[in-house]
Amino acid sequence: MSQGQHMNHVFILNPASGKKKSTSLVEDIHTHMGELKEPYEIVFTEYAGHATEIAANYYEPDTCVYAVGGDGTAYEVLNGLQDNVCMAIIPAGTGNDFYRMLDLGKDLKTALKDTIFGREVKVDYAVANGKKFINMMAMGLDAHANRIAQDITRKMPIPRVLVYVAAALLAIANPVKIEVEAKINGEVIRKRIVLSAIMNGKWYGGGFTPTPNASIQDGKLDICLVDDCSLLRKLQLLPMYSKGTHVNEKEVSFYQTEEFTLTTKELAPLSIDGEVYQENSLHVKMIKQQLRMRVPQQSALQ
Repeated sequence: MSQGQHMNHVFILNPASGKKKSTSLVEDIHTHMGELKEPYEIVFTEYAGHATEIAANYYEPDTCVYAVGGDGTAYEVLNGLQDNVCMAIIPAGTGNDFYRMLDLGKDLKTALKDTIFGREVKVDYAVANGKKFINMMAMGLDAHANRIAQDITRKMPIPRVLVYVAAALLAIANPVKIEVEAKINGEVIRKRIVLSAIMNGKWYGGGFTPTPNASIQDGKLDICLVDDCSLLRKLQLLPMYSKGTHVNEKEVSFYQTEEFTLTTKELAPLSIDGEVYQENSLHVKMIKQQLRMRVPQQSALQ
C-alpha cells in the first residue's frame, strides 16, 4: 500500500468467542475508527466457518481483515484471506495463544486500540493438507485434550487455565497412543508417541509451551514429539511441558524444518489452531513471511 493511502478495515466479530467478549468491543471500534478517519465495517459471524466466507470477499491490498475472537476465529479468517490482504488479530477468545507472539500483557480494549493504530509486519504461516494454520497443529494427547477442553468450556463457566489443566489430566487418564512415521529433513523417524506439537508459535492450549524457542518469522516449523511413557511419567512431564522446561527430557525430541510428512497406522485426533479433525496422513509446509499482519506499534516483531 502506498504511503498516505487509506486502509479499509474489516472487523469480523465472533459473538460466541470468549463469553461474548468480542461484542463488548463494538463501541470501542466505532470510537477508534472515528479517530483514525479511515473506512471500516463490522461483520458478525453466524455459524461455524462463516468467518472464512466473509474474509474471502475482500481482495484489495488496501484492506485489513481483523479476526475478533479466539484462535479458532483467527484460523477461519486466515483460511479465507486472499493472498494480498492484511490480517489483524484481536484476542477476544478463550485461549488467544497466538496473540502473545504479536504482543504481550495487554487487556482486550488496549489490544484493540493499539492494533487499530498499529503497523504492518510479515509473519509465517503453514499449510497442512490444504488447511492454513498460523499457530499450531497437534496430534495425539494434546488434540484429545483440546476436544475435551471444548466440551468443558461449553458446559461449565470456569477459568480457561483450569479448563486446559483439567482437559490435559482427563486426556492423560485415557491416553491416545500413536505409531507414527515422519519424514523430516530427509530423516525417517518411526516412534510410538503420545503427543506431537507442530508449531509456528510458542504457546497453545491456554499457555502450554511445547516449543519455547519458536519464532513466527524464521520460516521454520518447530516440532516436539513426546514418546509413549508411563502414567506417572506423563504426570511428571505435564507441568514441565506447560512451562517449557521439558526440552532436555529423554522422552522428548525436537526438530526444525520447512516441510515434512507424517503418517499413522490409524486415524488419530488432530487439532489445527483449536479446530479438531481426524487424520492418518499429513503433509505440512511452512510459508515464510508471506502473511501481512497488523500489530501494535510496540510489538517486538520487525
